[in-house]
Amino acid sequence: MKADNLYPITIRKPALGTTVSVTCFVVDSLQGIAKVEGAFAVLDSLNKIFSDYDPSSEIMQITSHYQKGEIISVSAPLFDLLQKSIDIRRLTGGAFNVEIGVLSGMWRSFLAKDQIPPRKYIRKYRRKLKKENIRFPDSGQIQLMQSNMRLDFGGIAKGYIGDLMAKHLKEEGVTIFLIDLGGDLIAGEPPPESGGWKITISWCNQIVQIANQSIATSGPDFQFFVHKGRRYAHIIDPQTGWGVENLFGSTVIANSGYEADALASAFSILSMLRSSQLLKRKTDIAAIIGRQNELFESDNFSQYVISDGQTN
Repeated sequence: MKADNLYPITIRKPALGTTVSVTCFVVDSLQGIAKVEGAFAVLDSLNKIFSDYDPSSEIMQITSHYQKGEIISVSAPLFDLLQKSIDIRRLTGGAFNVEIGVLSGMWRSFLAKDQIPPRKYIRKYRRKLKKENIRFPDSGQIQLMQSNMRLDFGGIAKGYIGDLMAKHLKEEGVTIFLIDLGGDLIAGEPPPESGGWKITISWCNQIVQIANQSIATSGPDFQFFVHKGRRYAHIIDPQTGWGVENLFGSTVIANSGYEADALASAFSILSMLRSSQLLKRKTDIAAIIGRQNELFESDNFSQYVISDGQTN
């Protein structure tokens, strides 16, 4: 698309523990600003559902007051994302699991005191993650089949929120955009006179180009903590209950933000073999995964690469 009569707009705001930016090209800049502000309003409304830091959020209110097995009516976005989360859990063999909230909250609490949780607590709560404890008795309804559950959407909510922000922009007639939620990006149509949005993947020193797709990165460039000389990732492995020590860098390109987000988290935990097997089944996903001298690319990843990041 040519740049004639199109104006670039970028709006940045602190949100979701990072800086969220929306860049778009529009015919009318004032109307464009209003439409981008509408996308940020979508973000705010969804954060009030999925935040596990805000005690007034929907998920915190539910898990603070529910009874085991009680039928609970939930908002449409929560119902939708829970179902998507279960699908990703099954796809990854449990490497992604939103039921991990008790464990992640416990780690957060102990780390604030420069400690790690006792092994007996980790074992206790890890055992509860072996089976699925969320049921869907009817549309818009859930049941939590364990007592004292906590939900943690940290590995999928950003991507999902980006999806719904993108949906809002498209409904408002804004089709050329890039939403950056700090490690999770949702791209619309390419910028004027370009084949796509250029994204730098710093951990593997690559530059890719995407359009009408999403990309998410997780791995060693992100948060970690050190305790008694051992380095733990901020990502908790639901299968062990521990922060991952040997974390893979992982970047995923997918048709939706929620899939890219969740699978990037899962691939940073899974072995290279298990990740490669999954990617052979999911041919609509492209990914690069690795650490140090070990690197794996899905068969379709190279089609997005435009540079290895080296400059002359």
